[in-house]
Amino acid sequence: MNLEKLITMKVESKKAEVRKKEQDRLTLIESEAALLSPIIDSLNETLPKYGAVARMHKEPSHQPCPSIQIKSPDGTKWHSFHRQLSEISIVQDSGGVKYKAGAFNGKRDFESLPDLFDFVSDVIAHSIVHP
Repeated sequence: MNLEKLITMKVESKKAEVRKKEQDRLTLIESEAALLSPIIDSLNETLPKYGAVARMHKEPSHQPCPSIQIKSPDGTKWHSFHRQLSEISIVQDSGGVKYKAGAFNGKRDFESLPDLFDFVSDVIAHSIVHP
C-alpha cells in the first residue's frame, strides 16, 4: 500500500473525528443553554432590583459552559452578593437535570428549580441584612 495515501486517509479520518466532536460539543452547549434560558428570564425579573443581572455564558474556554453568570448591570463581576452567588449551571445525568450554583468559594448542588431559587433568595436576603 502507498504510505502517502494511507497517511492522507488517516489525516482526513482524524479531521472528521475532530469536526464531529466539535459539533457534538456545540450541540450539547446549545441544548443546555436552552434549558437555562427560562431561568435567566426568571432571574432577570428580580435581580436588577438588587444590583445584578443574569447573562448567558457560552464560551467553551471557561467552564462550566454553558452557565448563567450573575454580574452587576455594567458587566463587571462585583455586586453585593458576588462572593456567594456568581454562577448557575446545570448537570444532566440519567436522573435528569440538576443545578449547581455558587461562586469561587464553592458550588452547591440542587435537585430542583425551587431549591435553586430558595438558595438565590437566601443569598440575596443575607446580603441585604449583612451588607
